[in-house]
Amino acid sequence: MNRSVLRILILDEHATTREPLHAEIAPRVEVRAIAGTGDRQAPMREIEAFTPDVVLIDLDSNTNHAFDTAKAIHERRPGTKLVFVAADFSNYALARALATDAVGCLIKTDPLPDLLDALTRISDGERYYAPAVQRRMVLHAGRPSIAPDAQSPITDLTPRQLEVLRLLAEGRSKRQIAESLHISAKTVGSHVEKLMQRLDVHDRVALARMAIREGVIEP
Repeated sequence: MNRSVLRILILDEHATTREPLHAEIAPRVEVRAIAGTGDRQAPMREIEAFTPDVVLIDLDSNTNHAFDTAKAIHERRPGTKLVFVAADFSNYALARALATDAVGCLIKTDPLPDLLDALTRISDGERYYAPAVQRRMVLHAGRPSIAPDAQSPITDLTPRQLEVLRLLAEGRSKRQIAESLHISAKTVGSHVEKLMQRLDVHDRVALARMAIREGVIEP
């Protein structure tokens, strides 16, 4: 990796991952690392100021916020390469990561030399997906996507169904969900019935467990 041509921004809540990676790659490239804050615009301000070539985004702290950030980067700085880092990727998280056209998915518990090798490949214009991730991927029309046998049923939910699932899994009542989404409680009830049918679960507890398992909400 060449310091003069590569800028990397690390967005990671966990100092145990962020700091060793920052220390290791700093002599090789221009790198900044920031932790998450209550200010959700902070990452975008940093990106606008730093103009990184590659952004490493941690998925383990707030999955939905991570994907919101990735979407904003893709819209405002489409040339920026997106790389997701996680202890593990649920099928749902992997599908969402690939949908953002991420050039890499890294497992943060992999040895540091492996992560550095991945960043070297990405800086050279390659894509890199950790072996544990590759096993659940296929190439379709030259682009990576999640393999059919690894598809999460949540992936096919509509945005509204996904929002209802998230709020339901957070423990909101139907009335609270209705108020939050500005719809009627009857409509919420209809969404919940369709969710249970589509996901083949039969109570709210099972819905919440699935949402946590698939990374829709954090445990």
